[in-house]
Amino acid sequence: MNSPITYKCDVYSYGMLLFEIVGRRKNTQVRESGESVDWFPEKVWEEYEKGELTELIERKGVPKEYRAAVERAAMVALWCVQFSPVDRPLMSTVVKMLEGGVEILPPPKPFPYSGGDGMRSPMAPLVSSTGGDWTKSSNYW
Repeated sequence: MNSPITYKCDVYSYGMLLFEIVGRRKNTQVRESGESVDWFPEKVWEEYEKGELTELIERKGVPKEYRAAVERAAMVALWCVQFSPVDRPLMSTVVKMLEGGVEILPPPKPFPYSGGDGMRSPMAPLVSSTGGDWTKSSNYW
């Protein structure tokens, strides 16, 4: 992928950091042979898609009182690591999502190479709050 470096690279990196916090480990586990065994961000997507994100968080040993916050962080991470930089939120939006100031809508598939097309309408609402919906065409995003 030969994409230019943009301010959205920081958003992607922050999403990867959130995955490490949620998973309580590095994102990739590697065998002694150097072969990658498990990529946690993809595991989060798979569990989210099956409606089992809460169960994944439970298996990671997150105490009950923190599970809602950790699930929120996982959802924000899925938005932050979208394949296309234009689909990633601004950091100010990331903060609002983490703080609970805006509703986190279901993210599109962030990893188009891992099966399915991962596509969504370019005008699909990305984040909403009681104040209304925002789309990619707004200044908010």
